[in-house]
Amino acid sequence: MLNVLLEKIDLFLPFPSATTVRLLNRQTALLESLACRNLDEEEWRTQENRALSGRAKTVVETKAPLIIGNVQTDPRTHNRSIYLKYGLVSYAGVPLIAKAQVLGVLGVYTKVEHAFSDEEMEFLMTLADQAAIAIHNAQLYADMETSNKVKSEFLSVVSHELRTPLNVVISYASMIKDRVFGETNTEQDNALNKILVRADDQLKMINSILYATSVEAQTVVVQNSRINLADFVNDLRLSYVNSRSQDLTMEWDYPPTLPDVTTDRVKLRQIIDNLIANAIKFTPQGKVRISFHYFPEREQLECKVEDNGIGISAETLPFIFDKFRQADSSNTRSYDGVGLGLYIAKEFARLLGGDIDVQSEPERGTTFTVMLPC
Repeated sequence: MLNVLLEKIDLFLPFPSATTVRLLNRQTALLESLACRNLDEEEWRTQENRALSGRAKTVVETKAPLIIGNVQTDPRTHNRSIYLKYGLVSYAGVPLIAKAQVLGVLGVYTKVEHAFSDEEMEFLMTLADQAAIAIHNAQLYADMETSNKVKSEFLSVVSHELRTPLNVVISYASMIKDRVFGETNTEQDNALNKILVRADDQLKMINSILYATSVEAQTVVVQNSRINLADFVNDLRLSYVNSRSQDLTMEWDYPPTLPDVTTDRVKLRQIIDNLIANAIKFTPQGKVRISFHYFPEREQLECKVEDNGIGISAETLPFIFDKFRQADSSNTRSYDGVGLGLYIAKEFARLLGGDIDVQSEPERGTTFTVMLPC
């Protein structure tokens, strides 16, 4: 971006010149050399990175342009050798200002003594204003990227640290429930069931955070293998037998014969599990219907997860696949979770070359349709 700026300045100025852009690093208090034109960039960077002083200090402190007839004789000049080497004589320094804050200095040097006109200074200041806005936006974006990276690393570390002790809790609770340490009574069994259900919910949340941070870091690897689709669907259906309340009916619709296909079994299972979990969560009573169909002519698998639950409003629908997004994000919301299930399902579907479509109507239910090439 800065190189384009300097190219435009060079194109429109009617005399031999050199141009530079230096940005103020507020953490180190250095005025860093970022871009130049008609100078040896490596040499210029080595010579010019320094604490704020001289001409640049005047421009930054006054927030106003500065014109000098001859930099070679000006007492504020450091490293006169570089100006002598390149024959730089007159100077115009223009502050780069965005949001009332000076970001740096645009410097224009002529190779003959030159009195900058009002029109030339107006031209440079207009370009500097536009460049400052672009630089400010680029810095905000870089800060956001850094913040997201730190957040993802933090979530990943915390999730790993939480998962180990939680697995220990689940293991010991399971052993007690299985009477490894002796007999238990009915009340103890009920308490153990509650512990295992809630611990399993927490483990799924932690795993979701790990999946999400892996997707964001682009470290997720697709591992395709040949799977029997009929066995896959049967295993999926059996895992939901007797797992929910009597107020909810789960219907399964798929042909008796399904082909072998090539895809990532783990990610396919995660996609469907997340969609089913979402449907169950928002259907306190009613029906969840899961259907599978394979279209051999286009080698595509279609899976639909339909419910007649609370549905999704038209205003919320465009954002439901966003990370950490929930239809109700208030502190008093009725449904738990961290808002990652649909995000992971969508990202995994895209990793497998497919996508997820959603249709919904408030109080009438929601249908998610997964289309994957297999």
